[in-house]
Amino acid sequence: MKSFAKLVKNEFIKIFAQTAYKVLLIIMVVLFMLVPALLKGITALIDFADDFYTIEEDIEYYQSSIEESDDEVYNEYISVEINSLKLFADNDMGYDSWQYSSMYADYLNICMSEHIYGLLKNGEITLEDAQDSYFSSYLGENVTEGDYAVIYEKFSSEKKEYEDLILNSDISEFYNKLYNDISEIKSQYEIYLGQLKANALYDDNYAYDVMIFETAIEACTHSQSIVKILIDEKVEYDSWKYHSAILAQSTVVGITYIEPPITLNDFNDESYYYETYGNYEEYLAEWKNALKDRLTVTKVLEYSVKNNVPTQSVQGASSSKNTYALTLTSNIELLMYFAVVLAGLIVANEFSSGTARLLFVRPHSRNKILLSKYATIMLLVFGLNIANLFISFIYTVLFNGIGDIFAPDLVINDGMIKETSALLNIFGTVILSNFRVIFIVSLAFMMSTLCKKGALGIVVGIVTDTLVSSIYSIVLLATDFSVLKFTPLPYYMMEIFSSSQVEYLISMQNGMGIGLNTSVMYYPMTEQLSVWGGIANYVIWIGVCLVATFLPFRKQEIKN
Repeated sequence: MKSFAKLVKNEFIKIFAQTAYKVLLIIMVVLFMLVPALLKGITALIDFADDFYTIEEDIEYYQSSIEESDDEVYNEYISVEINSLKLFADNDMGYDSWQYSSMYADYLNICMSEHIYGLLKNGEITLEDAQDSYFSSYLGENVTEGDYAVIYEKFSSEKKEYEDLILNSDISEFYNKLYNDISEIKSQYEIYLGQLKANALYDDNYAYDVMIFETAIEACTHSQSIVKILIDEKVEYDSWKYHSAILAQSTVVGITYIEPPITLNDFNDESYYYETYGNYEEYLAEWKNALKDRLTVTKVLEYSVKNNVPTQSVQGASSSKNTYALTLTSNIELLMYFAVVLAGLIVANEFSSGTARLLFVRPHSRNKILLSKYATIMLLVFGLNIANLFISFIYTVLFNGIGDIFAPDLVINDGMIKETSALLNIFGTVILSNFRVIFIVSLAFMMSTLCKKGALGIVVGIVTDTLVSSIYSIVLLATDFSVLKFTPLPYYMMEIFSSSQVEYLISMQNGMGIGLNTSVMYYPMTEQLSVWGGIANYVIWIGVCLVATFLPFRKQEIKN
């Protein structure tokens, strides 16, 4: 054992005696440090893109469109929109203000209605022309000429009241409005459900329609609970709790857009669903899961806000935990490339420099010498992973602050929402990510040892990783892994097994999250696969590489 340790020590001395390796290692550590800064820069670009168009710029654009148009009615319509926007622009309320987000749409409707009835009152447009114009959606039904003045005064009064509300209200009034909007949606759903049950036809869709509205009503309850917390705590606009409330509300509305499943009679070989699922029971189960998932999102968001545990998908780029995970996994890619270069050269250099014969006439066996070189690479990989954990943590805190880095993750276990250690999950991601690193390094080590060509080993390692990663992205699109699970392809990026079902569900509702998304996306494929199956796959393939390296090398002819 002492002699083996000495061999490993000698390998380290040889590696660090070479300037090229030192430079490469320094470059990699510097890149480790730069990744958080790069992520911060990407976040800034995303924020810049979100703020690229300001109200003032849009006003200028609308004014130029008026100058280029000869359509008088269209110009009147655009002028109303310009004046509506000016109220917000003149009072420093941009597109990112809560006043614009919560009140602009209603204010524009009032302004449009006031304007068209003013034109009708003054005889500047006929009712028939108004009904064929851009203003048609702002006209009431069964309106007569004698009503124009009364309706105009009504909207003028509403406009003044709404302007006062925009200029003088605070965030609590916005939250109260949000709560009332959800309550109104819930009441409508309860009425629809009551009518559905009262007039039940018990056709193929009845049970599913009932299921949709019952789910929507329960989701409304969770959404109301979130907004109530916003009201009680006077939560700041644009905070993660605010975004959780908005996402819950949009999820509620989205539930009723789910169509009832198609009938068994319509489930034939001409149906899209038949091609996707193959049998009706599987399709029906997927439909029910889609409905259940949306309800789960509102439950998770309610738990998150109540217990002050932010989800990464809602926080997005502002999440320190998210940035830390992204930094670690990005740096593992750099680590792998360094290890592949080392694996490609550590044996091949002995042949190219002519030291191979001297090395292998020592009293140590060839296998022992070769194993010491492989062990040296693995120890370097281990050491760089430890460095990655600490460097990424320090620089994440420097660029993002502590933030939520010690906050727990949320998981769903037996239908219950529970908290789990986020850092342990991140460390698990690092461990699982390294299975790919070890495999690619072992492959590069094998090729360079057998062919005595360092460049060949490096190229084979990098090209293999690139190709299999591309194939893996296609494999992710599969819905049935009953055959694929016996191949290594679904397991190539093992870190997927440490990713979060909760974050996946929220991201799907949230349009992939706000800003940067979580570092590793949970995919339903993991429900059909086993992490132990993936580990077994990697053990087999790494074993194949090592056997193919060591057995031929014992009989390989050594020449100067």
